[in-house]
Amino acid sequence: MRSFFGLLFNHLEKYNVKYALWIVQVLLAAMFLFAGSMKLVMPIEMLADQTPLPGLFIRFIGVAETLGALGLILPGLLRLRPRLTVLAAIELAHVMVGAVIITLATPEPAAAPSPPPRPRSSRCQEHPEGRGRFRAWCARGLSGTA
Repeated sequence: MRSFFGLLFNHLEKYNVKYALWIVQVLLAAMFLFAGSMKLVMPIEMLADQTPLPGLFIRFIGVAETLGALGLILPGLLRLRPRLTVLAAIELAHVMVGAVIITLATPEPAAAPSPPPRPRSSRCQEHPEGRGRFRAWCARGLSGTA
């Protein structure tokens, strides 16, 4: 016979996992809903500039992401055919596999060059009298310019 605490912790553990799964489902659904709706709302010209895929195919991906996000939440929430949640998750996994393949197949654009960091002494060159907390530092000539 199980102890009272064993039954209690088993009961709590089951509900904690259930809540954690719902939190993960809601976060994933929100992410896919946002990404899919952006692909549906943005003009096709802007979408075509960002990727080598045709605009209508990107719209199709947006529809798939939006329906997949709704499929992650609605069946469990409405308690109607909860197995559809599994199908929606599989469909979104296919979308993500396609995204990885496209990302690996397209060459990465060259990174924009960043300006070199300014040396500390340039603060004293621009403002010889110093500014704020650098006033005493520049006045003593610790910047290397004096």
